[in-house]
Amino acid sequence: MTDTAWFILFDTTKDSFKWFWLEYGFAWNELIVLRDRKKRWAMVTLMNDVWFALPDSKFNIVENPAGWQEFLSLIED
Repeated sequence: MTDTAWFILFDTTKDSFKWFWLEYGFAWNELIVLRDRKKRWAMVTLMNDVWFALPDSKFNIVENPAGWQEFLSLIED
């Protein structure tokens, strides 16, 4: 996926997964600053860090919480 397409996908889906960043105390504002600076790979790194830190029992394909698939689509590209 091109950077442009990735940023469009992020912009259109970010509100669906923002809740778990805030609920679990992750650096949402840092992610948005990176977005404003168009630092895709720094965003992906931060998002991967969040993915590893989230509780497996609540964030998986079986539980599939709101925004989970949208979040995964951004880090799996």
